[in-house]
Amino acid sequence: DQARSLLFAVRGEEPELEGFFARMYYAGLRPAEVRNLRLADCVLPDTGWGSLVLSGSFQSQGPAWTDGGEPGEERALKHRAPGDTRPIPAHPELVAILRRHVTEFPLGPDGRMFVNRRGRSGVPLPPPYVNPVSMSTVYRTWHRPRAAALPPQQPSSPPAPRPSPLPPPSLPPRPPAGAPPPPALPP
Repeated sequence: DQARSLLFAVRGEEPELEGFFARMYYAGLRPAEVRNLRLADCVLPDTGWGSLVLSGSFQSQGPAWTDGGEPGEERALKHRAPGDTRPIPAHPELVAILRRHVTEFPLGPDGRMFVNRRGRSGVPLPPPYVNPVSMSTVYRTWHRPRAAALPPQQPSSPPAPRPSPLPPPSLPPRPPAGAPPPPALPP
């Protein structure tokens, strides 16, 4: 399966971003939604299905376009009112990847899971990691594993020459009829 091969290649290239791309594959999240997700937004049981509760996104647009002059800002979910949330079931494979991520990589001070750990030219930054992972890091990480994981004729073919949620047919199946449902979302 192409997507799993890509996730394996990402783990070899930039292990701290395996969970970033796994959320896009298994949960169909947009990159800006993944950048905003915090550990408190996740239910990650030891086994089985978990859940994610999306409450916003982190958009990068440059300091001239934000209210506070910062290079990016948190915003409401796309096509939703401010304060709305969106619950998402988390496939057991995604839960395992995210559990591994939180044991291997420190969170940002606000609990953000995917933060900049490297500065310009890939120089490691000291903690605390306060900024969401940059889209330039995401794009760079996406392209190298694609070239390594896919046959030469496929790096520009689906699943996406740039990171974006994969179409629904590529998502793992939801729990089958009669299977226990994903755990209830916290209030």
